[in-house]
Amino acid sequence: MILAISSEHQYSLRRHLEHASSVHPIEFVDSTADLPMRGQIAARQGDDVEMIIVATDSWKSKIAIEMARHQWPGAVVAALLCSSMGEWDLDKLWPVVNERLDWLEQGVIDHFFVADREIERVLKDRRITDLPQVLDLKTYKKSQDAKALRDSPSHTFGILSHDRPRKNMANQLAGISMIGLDAATYHLEPHNIKWAQRLGLDLRVLEGGSHDQHLENLRSIRVGCQVTYSESFNYTAAEYVMHRIPVVVGPSVWWAPKWMKVQNPDGAISIARCLDEALSWDEQHLEDAHDHLIACNDQQRVRLHVNLQRAIDPEGAV
Repeated sequence: MILAISSEHQYSLRRHLEHASSVHPIEFVDSTADLPMRGQIAARQGDDVEMIIVATDSWKSKIAIEMARHQWPGAVVAALLCSSMGEWDLDKLWPVVNERLDWLEQGVIDHFFVADREIERVLKDRRITDLPQVLDLKTYKKSQDAKALRDSPSHTFGILSHDRPRKNMANQLAGISMIGLDAATYHLEPHNIKWAQRLGLDLRVLEGGSHDQHLENLRSIRVGCQVTYSESFNYTAAEYVMHRIPVVVGPSVWWAPKWMKVQNPDGAISIARCLDEALSWDEQHLEDAHDHLIACNDQQRVRLHVNLQRAIDPEGAV
């Protein structure tokens, strides 16, 4: 069994590990609060734990690692950081990156899971492997009224991302304003709200606390806009595709077909052009994107299983 320690509020990390549980048995400890986290780890004293993956705040990670080393001295201890190198720069993640690499050098952790194979190849260390991101396909059963939803959406465009530098909000809002009057989004920083007002956009801010609420919001969108500067995967874009809803993305979304991509994410006109085309995509476009993603997901599942085994048993894994 793998014990994963992450906060319910660290949504992308939690979702990454939850989907991995469809490949390998994973149990969770919620690290949202310190004392409950300690209690949950202690309560699993008798469990047969092969690996502990920490994906939480630095100081909580250190506490969890110390407890895990004491309770399961033979288990592999790993850290997870599912961000691309571009995200390290744009979201100022270097302190976390360097801390995790220092932990590996110092023996605090035995293995470091990263976002993609490129990072693995650059760092050239057998103890550093990518942890492929996969979708749990049971979550995305085909809706019988998918086409009806697309024909009568509540919002024309959606930017269902939280406002961070790599999310490219200014260009996306500008691109939408060139061909539409309304857009739905999650929380925006004040400067981007002011920018949307200057552009004349009818901006509708949605609540997205739970995954179910997020999917309900997503199904209310006619065309999704996920034209970000850097991504390791982009779950939200994948969720649009699984629901057969048009979505346009930036060039770093490796699994997306070429016709879904805006080649210049720093160009509002390019974004507007792609969004305009997406408004008229037919059913075949949506099915092709869906089938392509399923094929990529199948490949990722195999690699996920292999890399988990490589970390648990470096000598025995193929």
